[in-house]
Amino acid sequence: MLPPSVRLGLAAAFVLSCAPATRPPITVGPSRLPLLEPTVVAFPSGILDRPQSGTRSALHIVVRAVLAPGQGVESVDVRVRGSGVSDTATLSLPPALYTDAAGRVDRDSLPPGRFIIVARRIGYGSLATAVEVRPHCTTWVEMYLTQQVCDIGPCPGAAPPRVVVTTCEPAA
Repeated sequence: MLPPSVRLGLAAAFVLSCAPATRPPITVGPSRLPLLEPTVVAFPSGILDRPQSGTRSALHIVVRAVLAPGQGVESVDVRVRGSGVSDTATLSLPPALYTDAAGRVDRDSLPPGRFIIVARRIGYGSLATAVEVRPHCTTWVEMYLTQQVCDIGPCPGAAPPRVVVTTCEPAA
C-alpha cells in the first residue's frame, strides 16, 4: 500500500492531466468576418428615393435564406456601423437590431458614407458586407444567408451566401 502523501500526489497528477486545456475564447465579430463583396445595382437618382431634406439617407436591409430566397429570416441580429468618416455619426445607432417576420430592418436618417453590415443568427452562417450610402438616396441591401444545418453524419455542401445592393448612381 502506498503512503497517503504519494496517493495524493498521484491523484493530483491524474486530475491535472485530465483537465481540459485552456483555449482563447472564440469570437465572431465584424472584425473577424471577411467582407463579402456585394453585387451592386445602381439606378438614376430619383427612381428609388423619395425627396429628403438635408443629406440624410435611408438604409433598408432584408435578410433571406439562400435556399428559400422568397422568405425573410426572422430574428437575425443585424449590426450596422460606420466605417471611416461615418464612425462618429453612427455612435448613436443601437448596437443590434433584429429582423421582423419579413426579415427586414430599416435605418432612416443615416449620414452618407461607408457602412459595415453584419448579419448573424443561430443555424445560419454569419455574413458581413460593406455598403456605400449616398446622400439623398435610399439603399436596399439583400443579404442571403447560408443555412448551417448538420446532423450526425456527413454535412451536405452549402450554397454560398450572397449580397445584392440596390442604390442610386454616384453623382456625376
